[in-house]
Amino acid sequence: MNKENDEIRIRQCAREEASQAIRLVQDVWQQVSDKSWFAVDEEGYLDTVCRDEHTLLWGAFCGERMAAVLIVVLPVADRYLDAWMPDTALSVAYMDIVAVNPDFRGHRLQQRLMLEAEPELRKQGIAYLQCTVHPDNIYSRNNIRAIGYEELAEVSLYGDSPRVVMGKRL
Repeated sequence: MNKENDEIRIRQCAREEASQAIRLVQDVWQQVSDKSWFAVDEEGYLDTVCRDEHTLLWGAFCGERMAAVLIVVLPVADRYLDAWMPDTALSVAYMDIVAVNPDFRGHRLQQRLMLEAEPELRKQGIAYLQCTVHPDNIYSRNNIRAIGYEELAEVSLYGDSPRVVMGKRL
């Protein structure tokens, strides 16, 4: 690890930090050239999900600056990825969105955020994690595979966008 990487700290965010997380996701989304890679353009989605009591946020911080964010949804009713679970009776969390500020790419923040969330999710009784990634987004796809997720299916989601459904048993 280099010095800059050592200065980046990962922690669970307080609900009051939702606005900062929303801004970061929106800023990153604006910079993505292929918007189909990053499904966050539905009106009001970020505000609704980030302020929901069933959503947990983790942030990577360099000083006070949020360098990256992970949004984890603990589904209560809408378990739309269940069809690809090995056992639909498992309690599941969706690793919904990871956004990394371009200034902080190359520090494995996606992996670090997702791994850092696992102990807390396990404590909350979560047994299985799921996420989706655009098939052409080899960076995220490889990052997610590298931390133990397996590819479960290729499907169309989020307004008919292609996605790879990935899962991991905790």
